[in-house]
Parts: sequence; structure tokens; C-alpha cells
Amino acid sequence: MSIPALAAVSMWPTSMISTSCPRKLIRLPRPMPHQLPVLLHSARMKVAVCGRRWGKTALGLMCTVGGHGAYRGQRPGAVQGAKVWWVAPSHPIASEIWRDLKQSTRGAWSHKDEVERRIELPSGGSVTVRSAVDPETLVAVGLDGLVIDEAAKCKEQVWDMLRPALADRKGWCLFIGTPQGVQLVLLKVRVCSPGGGLGLLAAAQQ
Repeated sequence: MSIPALAAVSMWPTSMISTSCPRKLIRLPRPMPHQLPVLLHSARMKVAVCGRRWGKTALGLMCTVGGHGAYRGQRPGAVQGAKVWWVAPSHPIASEIWRDLKQSTRGAWSHKDEVERRIELPSGGSVTVRSAVDPETLVAVGLDGLVIDEAAKCKEQVWDMLRPALADRKGWCLFIGTPQGVQLVLLKVRVCSPGGGLGLLAAAQQ
């Protein structure tokens, strides 16, 4: 099923979706019912506490590429022209994410950089996959969105390095992780995000 690129934010069909990015198709996973509260929540910063079979990578793909939020374009993804990073705690996890990202966007990108692990789309948006092994290398200017995968396993400096890049454009952030270490993640986000905007959206589920 083909739908307009902007519709990818809030119109989630019941099967694997194909979103158009002009005249090119991007295939994203089918959102499962328990993922919809995360996708459709309006919070600028979200923490998803997930079990092994919850579909964390699928959620990351839908958010980074198609966007999310309570209404169309609220938290834009790459198909809406957003500059998004997806950060993982190790090189192997980052490599797995990069593989899945390329598979979903194969044939739709305007440029693919294997060294930087960045996909650029005709909309002008991009998704870059980075490893957080060395937090000092996580320097970005003006991010519209950010996914921090296995957030509790990332070093404490990772959020400190990336938060200013989100502040430039009031970008969104999705923290994904397992129940182990979630309290530390919540503490970091609450301290750095006074005034609300935080949603704890997914209980642990195997």
C-alpha cells in the first residue's frame, strides 16, 4: 500500500507500509498494537521500556524514517526532511541497525554513505547510525530527531554530548531500552528536561 510521505506520521495501516518519498518507496515494518501508543504520543522525549520481542528496532525504523507524534508532522522523520541520528552503545548493534535501515530504504535514497552510515532521502532528510563507544565523537549540529538504542548501556556522557544538538532545533528523542537500568535513563532525562515533555510509554513485554 502506498501512502503520501507526510501520512507516514499518523496513518499506520494494518500491514507493512510503503511510504512514498517522492516517486520512490520506503518499506517500513507493520506497527503492532502495543507500539501505537509510543508512535502516536505527543511527547517530545519518550522512553520505551521493552522486552526482547517488543520490536525495538522496528519502532526505531518507524520513528527515524516515517516520523511520529499525535498529528502529522509533529515529530518529523527523514521522509519529512528531518535530520535524525540513531545511536547505539556498540559497533555490532550499530551495524545491525545500519543493515536494517538500508534494507527498508533500498532504492529510495538519494545518497548512501557506508563510512558515515548515513542515508539521505530526496526529501532532504537523513538518518545517520552512530556508535556511542566514544562519546566524544558524537558531535552534531542541529538534530531534528534522535533515537538512543539500549539507552541504559550507553555511557553517561552520550546524552550530555547529544542534548545540545537537539536543543538547536527543539528536536525529539526516543530512548529505547530494557527494564534493566531504566531508572538511570529516566533520571537523566528528567534532570535535563525540566517542565515536562517526557513520556514513559511502554511497559516491559516479552
